[in-house]
Amino acid sequence: MLEADREHGALLLERLDSDRTLRTAELATAAEIAGSLIHELAVPASAGLPLLADIVSQKPGILRRRQGALGEPVPGRWIDLACGLACDLATDPGNQLVHGDLHYDNIVAGSRAAAGH
Repeated sequence: MLEADREHGALLLERLDSDRTLRTAELATAAEIAGSLIHELAVPASAGLPLLADIVSQKPGILRRRQGALGEPVPGRWIDLACGLACDLATDPGNQLVHGDLHYDNIVAGSRAAAGH
């Protein structure tokens, strides 16, 4: 969204290019962009939603089981890092609601990215 006129219920939206996702970006760049977007889109969570601490406390076991079931496709140090980060997040999860389906295929480039980057 580039601009909004609440009085008239109008939005000016940027045209996006669905052929240019973060899937094709270098991993560190994609992670930085996705992290920034998650931070920007986070809003205070409503009461009654599942707590992040409960969700992330299960992630290390899930990651390790999937890693083994898939034949160890990800370097082990990355799995260790992800598990450690999940444990860290569980200790101070905050109270923000973030997009639950925000992945590299759902983050697409806009015309500003094409012109400026």
